[in-house]
Amino acid sequence: MWLIRTMVALIMHSPYGHEDVFSGLYAVLASLTKDMGVDVVFIENGAYAPLKGQDSEPNIVYPCVLGLMDSIVELGGRMFIHKPSADERGITKDDIIEQIEFVDDDKVVELISKADAVITF
Repeated sequence: MWLIRTMVALIMHSPYGHEDVFSGLYAVLASLTKDMGVDVVFIENGAYAPLKGQDSEPNIVYPCVLGLMDSIVELGGRMFIHKPSADERGITKDDIIEQIEFVDDDKVVELISKADAVITF
């Protein structure tokens, strides 16, 4: 039997207007509760997801994704933001929550190549 022990979740969409980010982070949480090693990479428009100070609920009545990210870290997940994607969108380290590490293309490839599975949202 082949078991998935490690996974990379690529978050590729902006956090609101799509279910992708919310669903992807919930899938990560579920995987972490099954003792999987999970890395999350915010890439392309997903780079907007870890921005500080989000409060979506009063404006679009949609849960804020930052709480899910806190839970991911508490359960041992690691989170990364693709630096070229952030740079292209004018996002700096000061703009994002502190649990996120900037990574380059090579690191993203390394994370993916070491994982048993990759999921995209």
